[in-house]
Amino acid sequence: MRPASILIFLLLQFPTAHLFAQSAQERRAALQQKLSRLDQANLGELLDQAAKDPDAEIRRLILQRVGRLDKPEVLQALERHAATDPDPEIALWSLERLRIQQARRLQTWKIVYGHHPIYSYGAHGDTPALQRSLLPLLRNRAQVYLVGHEHLAQHLQPEDGVHFLVAPAAGQATRPVKTGPRTLFADSFYGFVLLEVSTERIRAAFVDTEGKVRYQTEIRRGRITR
Repeated sequence: MRPASILIFLLLQFPTAHLFAQSAQERRAALQQKLSRLDQANLGELLDQAAKDPDAEIRRLILQRVGRLDKPEVLQALERHAATDPDPEIALWSLERLRIQQARRLQTWKIVYGHHPIYSYGAHGDTPALQRSLLPLLRNRAQVYLVGHEHLAQHLQPEDGVHFLVAPAAGQATRPVKTGPRTLFADSFYGFVLLEVSTERIRAAFVDTEGKVRYQTEIRRGRITR
């Protein structure tokens, strides 16, 4: 069989063979195009290519671009390359990047504030639109969602790592205390919420206008202390 016939046979038998028939320069240029359009849609494709591509430079380029994203699938890819990548430099880089990402996750708190509550037992109640649009973005990412609107102080049971704090009334009239299955604390008074943040915990204090702490809780990763 002639060399040209062998190449045609390989391309017919192995649909991905044309990828490796390209020059290294062409393949890296094509990769740069993908990396410039990096989003959730092609992230999985890039991680899969990094796992399978025999070209160490291709793997390195992909990992250096996506390795700084704080996503579970990226952490899994870094762990895999740290343990199994045949290039020792890539394996070492992946291990160091994995350690940085894990340390950052342990040290970084995400506190989100808004006006309308996702959950509430006050006069306005839950906000279904935020349950559909905002809550999926907060799950397993943010630790606190702090709001007002109800003029009723509340701390509600966390969901997927997110604690729901509703500040007390600040100017308008207070409203009657109402509780429900999610309630950890509820009270009606004028005041504010004070947050003290360290690397280990978030301390949330509900303080009235006389400076008295009506309720205090410490939020640590995975547990609550009161």
